[in-house]
Amino acid sequence: MPLTTLPIALKSATEYPLPANGQTHEIVSPAPGLLLVSQQPDSALLKIAVDPGSGRLLEVAKHTIQSPFAGLHGLHVSKSYPGCVWVTLQFESELLLIDPIAGDLAAEPEIRKRIKLPAPARGPHVVV
Repeated sequence: MPLTTLPIALKSATEYPLPANGQTHEIVSPAPGLLLVSQQPDSALLKIAVDPGSGRLLEVAKHTIQSPFAGLHGLHVSKSYPGCVWVTLQFESELLLIDPIAGDLAAEPEIRKRIKLPAPARGPHVVV
């Protein structure tokens, strides 16, 4: 069998600064032009506007989900609630369904559903 040479696809990545944090965790895109990133130590949800054509970061807004000590961690785009995201609060043992309010970076995300996990469940890491 003869060897064939395939062209090498060169790709590059551009890094953009985010608000300083020791544990930036997960990233999802619930709507075109919007990325959400979780930062666990202060339970921050970053709403990031990106240029849909280039993927270039345009603006970032930081929002605390529930309290700075809740431990926002897992993010998963909901299939049943378009535009919404399931999140885990690791230190509160809760799952939340949030509407990030995609059209307004400054708007606080709205909690649509709250599921408290029964004892002895502790610290949900992610919801899928």
